[in-house]
Amino acid sequence: MIGNRTWGGLVGISRGIPLMDGGYVTAPEFAFMNLEGQWDVENHGVDPDIPLDNRPDLVVAGKDPQLEKAIEYVMDKIRTEPVKLPPRPPFPIKK
Repeated sequence: MIGNRTWGGLVGISRGIPLMDGGYVTAPEFAFMNLEGQWDVENHGVDPDIPLDNRPDLVVAGKDPQLEKAIEYVMDKIRTEPVKLPPRPPFPIKK
């Protein structure tokens, strides 16, 4: 992940209890735990692999530092770790 840490809100809701005015009431219903039995990511978020801010002055100028860094990262991976594709199999001919 490139950018900033995610906000860390993962406890979710799956339904609302309807009210007579057309609104509804919700309550937290589910989240997830890690293998150690602790709430995972909740209230902290996911830390980025490459921390990078999208500075407002650059965004207003039409730049996207996070996207540009991601493209740079992927292009470097393509150069340094090329993937060899398997050969194409022969076309099946039914006789």
